[in-house]
Amino acid sequence: MATINGVHPYADKFPMLPDAELDDLAESIRTNGLRNPVVVTTDGLILDGRNRYAACQKVGLDPETVEYEGDDLAEYVIDCNVTRRNMSTGARAMATALVLAADGRREDGKWRRGSVLGADVTESRNNWKDAVRQAGVVLDWAPEVADQVADGTLALNAAYDVATKRRDAVDAEHRAKAIEAQRKREATIREKEENDRKLAVLTADASPFLLQVEDQTMTIAVAYAAHLEATRKEREAQKEREMGWRDGCRSITESVYKLKG
Repeated sequence: MATINGVHPYADKFPMLPDAELDDLAESIRTNGLRNPVVVTTDGLILDGRNRYAACQKVGLDPETVEYEGDDLAEYVIDCNVTRRNMSTGARAMATALVLAADGRREDGKWRRGSVLGADVTESRNNWKDAVRQAGVVLDWAPEVADQVADGTLALNAAYDVATKRRDAVDAEHRAKAIEAQRKREATIREKEENDRKLAVLTADASPFLLQVEDQTMTIAVAYAAHLEATRKEREAQKEREMGWRDGCRSITESVYKLKG
């Protein structure tokens, strides 16, 4: 018979029986003896039978033990506890999720394929899988309440509601950041396209401001604006020169007509 050296962490994910039920179990063991041995690992950690062990201690009995010979501790612990009638489906699902997560079977917000084991006897397979799925979301987004769900002091639905609100808030923030990042990328592209267009104008017009762009004393936008202003002033000056020339011609013509007259 193996020595009991403690409780395996996986088994500890499921809550103990209430005191009254543990007392009833102890009395049953006193009267009828221990019907099922306590199952332990090779190093003496209880995998199944914590309540039986505690009840035996109450009546001063050394329980019979057997060593677990399988190779999947998590699955064994879940199989031993998932049908417990004193726990709600939500509590069983959360305890199951805690064991699976501790065994490294949850990655990137998903259960590893094949991790969500068979249906709970009181629920359809789909309902059970959905309960474990919700429990996984709670572990991801509201892990501080997971133990309350497992021990039955908080309903899984209530914990899932808290978790999904947190998740949705973070998702909304991420979407907003993504939209803002996309807006900035598009603005950068538009700015580059506009600068390329302005630079092409400066180059085509052989603008003197192009040199100031090249030596980085002016931005393209400032150089382009200065070029437009200089071009406008030159056009106005040219227009004034043309008007002066026309006025001069008109004056000469009028003088000639006067002389002929």
